[in-house]
Amino acid sequence: MSDKINKMLDQKLETICKYYLREFKRVKKDISISELKSIARKEAKKAKDNYSKIKTPKTCKLKTYISIWVREYFERKLETETLEKIETKKSLQDPFAQKLDKFSKTLPIELIPIIKNKIFSAEITERKRIWKNLNLPIKK
Repeated sequence: MSDKINKMLDQKLETICKYYLREFKRVKKDISISELKSIARKEAKKAKDNYSKIKTPKTCKLKTYISIWVREYFERKLETETLEKIETKKSLQDPFAQKLDKFSKTLPIELIPIIKNKIFSAEITERKRIWKNLNLPIKK
């Protein structure tokens, strides 16, 4: 890459790093701008290597590709570092959660709109009969 492109890319990476520094601080994650810049440079190198492997026609310029790559890396890093563990056993003690869990395991999600349409497109007087004819493993 030419010096002009390198300088433009460095400015773009600097902007990205400043943005993610604010994001990490917002979620109370301690990281310095120098760490972010170091990561950005490493990821930019990976992106450049990967870009060279992409067959033509390429849908964007190298600078754009690197910017997107680095942003996606920081997004993933931010997401993984801010995930909170949820205790599933506790949440399933709630009776509603138990019923919802049971229902979602009973029918594939793809079938629910089909069944709903079949039942609710019928006359009100026919709905109970249609429900029974579906022979679903659900009582009430």
